[in-house]
Amino acid sequence: MGREPEIFVREESGAGRGRTHALRPGRALVGREAGVAVMLAGDDVSRVHAALDVTPEGLTVTDLGSKNGVYRDGTALVGATPLAHGDVIVVGGISLRVHHPGAQVDAALRRGGEVTVTRVRQALAGESGESLLLPAAATLGFAALVVALLLWQQ
Repeated sequence: MGREPEIFVREESGAGRGRTHALRPGRALVGREAGVAVMLAGDDVSRVHAALDVTPEGLTVTDLGSKNGVYRDGTALVGATPLAHGDVIVVGGISLRVHHPGAQVDAALRRGGEVTVTRVRQALAGESGESLLLPAAATLGFAALVVALLLWQQ
C-alpha cells in the first residue's frame, strides 16, 4: 500500500467518500470537469467550481463563481478564504476535509507569537496588514548595542 500524501483533501461524503486527492504547492482546481486536480462526482458541482491555493504554511479556497458556492460551517465563503488543518468545506454538496500538517504547525506558531520566514517576507513585501519593520529594526538595534557593549568591555 502506498504512502499517504502530506497535503491532501479527502472526500467525506458523496459517491467518492474516502477518496484522497493529493495537493502540490500552487493552484489546484476543484470541479467535475476532467483534468481538474480534485475531480468530484456530483450534479451540484460546477465544471470548475473552486480553486485551492497551496503553500507550505497553509491553503486558501476561492469559489470561482459556481452556482452552488463553497461553504464552511454552514457559511458561504467569499473571496480567498484561509483553511486550517482539519477544516471541512462543502463543494456542491460534497464535504472535503483538509489535511495540511504545515498549516497546523504554522497556526500553532502564530498562537505562540512566533513568526515564520514566509510571513516575514510577506510583511516586508506589504502582502499582509501586519508590518514587521519596527520589530526588525528594534532587534537589529539591540544586537548592535550588545556587540558594542561586548567590544567596550575588552
